[in-house]
Order: sequence, then structure tokens, then C-alpha cells
Amino acid sequence: MDTFEFIVEGPAVSLKAKKSNAKRYQKWIRTVRDAAQKEWPKAKRPTKSPSVIVRITNYYTLSPPDVDNIIKPILDAVETVAYMNDQQVYKVVSEKFDLTFISRIQNPSALLAAGLEKYSELLRIIVTWDTED
Repeated sequence: MDTFEFIVEGPAVSLKAKKSNAKRYQKWIRTVRDAAQKEWPKAKRPTKSPSVIVRITNYYTLSPPDVDNIIKPILDAVETVAYMNDQQVYKVVSEKFDLTFISRIQNPSALLAAGLEKYSELLRIIVTWDTED
């Protein structure tokens, strides 16, 4: 399995913002895409694997959007960066953690640890897929 991890400063923007605040929604997609492109290896092409898994963890301090409403804009943003089309995604895990109640996160990756030091709210996004032959 190949793995790609990146973080985005929060708060997350909900799919509901697409109707109520289209500019904010589009700006969020650009923000997520920019964060993904920053971490994606320059010479690497998006995977064509049909078995992509996306794990979204929302670390927040204020009231976050529902875990299901943050998925679509993130999947759209990562499209053409880590995978060609979000139809390749067959599984999504979305969860949230209130940082005001968590004293310590067990074994964070170096990227997550740096993000937690820098931001009061953030999203960690991990994309995995079967290695292509």
C-alpha cells in the first residue's frame, strides 16, 4: 500500500456552504488542494488505482461541521493530486477530535505533531491505495 499524508489548517468547511456561501466553499477546496500539492512529490503522478481509501481526521476547538459534510469538498480537492478521479475512492473514514478535551495524541506522525504545534484547528488527511505494478 502507498500512503500520502497532509494537513490543512481548519476549521473545515461543510458541503452545506456550497449553497449558502459558494465563495467560501471554493476557497476551501483551493486551500485543501494547495496543502495536498505542497506535500505531493513533484515528479509523482496521481494514482490510477481503483482502491483508494481516504481518512479524514478533524482536530477542532470550536463547533465543527458534521463529519459527513466535510467529505465531498476534501475528495474534490485531492482529485488530480493524489488520484485521478474521486470515483476511485471506495472507502472514506471521517472522524473528529475536540482538542480542548485531548491532553495528548498518542504517537502522532511528524507532520501531525508539527501541525498541532502550529494550528489550533487542523485536518489530517491520509490517502492510501494499492501499489500499482
